[in-house]
Amino acid sequence: MDRIYGFVTFFLGAGILWQGRHLGIGSLREPGPGFFPNLVAILMMILSLFLIIPKRKGGEEGKSFSAQFTIRVVIVLVALLAYSFALEYLGFVVVSFLLMAYLFRAFGGSRRWYVAVLWALASVGMTYLLFEVLLEGNLPKGVFGV
Repeated sequence: MDRIYGFVTFFLGAGILWQGRHLGIGSLREPGPGFFPNLVAILMMILSLFLIIPKRKGGEEGKSFSAQFTIRVVIVLVALLAYSFALEYLGFVVVSFLLMAYLFRAFGGSRRWYVAVLWALASVGMTYLLFEVLLEGNLPKGVFGV
């Protein structure tokens, strides 16, 4: 199963490289729009090789993925897809808060909702402060104007 995930990750990285081939990479001092996607794609492809290349038989075998783990991965992927579709309409702050609150509640280890809300507020607030205020970025505002 690891090899299958490795091949999927490798080809996903290759697809990202292919789609971003026309974007300028720039340099380390002045990165272009293709710098980060290419870097992530190359890292994905390199790390996927650890799943593809067979391990030596002398070591202890790892546990295979359970059905519960696979369901959790699918739920996160669905949440990320919903995030990407709702981002332009509802705006960065609202959608990111909802996603982070869900992820902290479901996977953060704490079963208390207010802890997830506090962590979501802190992480979205810091991200907004960094990208919108300090770096003067242009995060999606959405219908609420936030």
